[in-house]
Amino acid sequence: MMRAYVAHDVVNSRWLLLVVNHHLMLDHTSLDIVSEEIELICTGRRDALPTADPFRNFVARAQASIGTEEHETFFRSMLG
Repeated sequence: MMRAYVAHDVVNSRWLLLVVNHHLMLDHTSLDIVSEEIELICTGRRDALPTADPFRNFVARAQASIGTEEHETFFRSMLG
């Protein structure tokens, strides 16, 4: 759902990066975060990257959140 292409622009002496993603994968906020992390890596500042949370933590938070009934009530009120 996400792909990156890298090309060296010899004429302008620079590297170019094209990131293609599916709209369901990244929202604007997430894309900003990914862009910042790519910039840190490309500028040699990997040590400034935040520590990644294990995916299992995300799953645990999602499972511990409010129940199905609360989700349905919320979305019914938002979507009519």
